[in-house]
Amino acid sequence: MAWKLVWTEDDAGVADGLATLDGLVRVVADGLVVSGIQVVGAQQPPVPDPMGGGIQDAECRMSVQMILDALRAHGLIEP
Repeated sequence: MAWKLVWTEDDAGVADGLATLDGLVRVVADGLVVSGIQVVGAQQPPVPDPMGGGIQDAECRMSVQMILDALRAHGLIEP
């Protein structure tokens, strides 16, 4: 599997590259591309928790809530 980072650029068009912070190597990028397909990009806006509606399915709501919690914990959507 090929990995490719899509680098962000500053106003001068220079790639941000790598930074070492707190002993960790962190990559500043616009997204992660795997096999030519962007699989991770910028954080998305918040998604509201399930509520309301005429028919309530507790098991479905619990599953949706767990998915939203996982996406928030990974930083893919805002809390």
